[in-house]
Amino acid sequence: GSHALALSAPGILIHETPDVGSIGTSASHGCIRMRGGDELDLFNQVPVGTTVVIVSAGGAKARTNTPNSTSADQNAAVNY
Repeated sequence: GSHALALSAPGILIHETPDVGSIGTSASHGCIRMRGGDELDLFNQVPVGTTVVIVSAGGAKARTNTPNSTSADQNAAVNY
């Protein structure tokens, strides 16, 4: 992937993974993994400051985070 979205919670990114079998599983320490290209679509559609709500598999609200303006903007593109 060419882009990632950093949340204000330390160590949590939304990014592409080549291991599509790991999507939707607890395979990392907090990152949210997406299929190839989907992270770029999301990156281009979500403005800085958007509130992100992470829910558990059971649908219960787990945590709310807002991307911080310095790490979630166009300058925060990272390669994975």
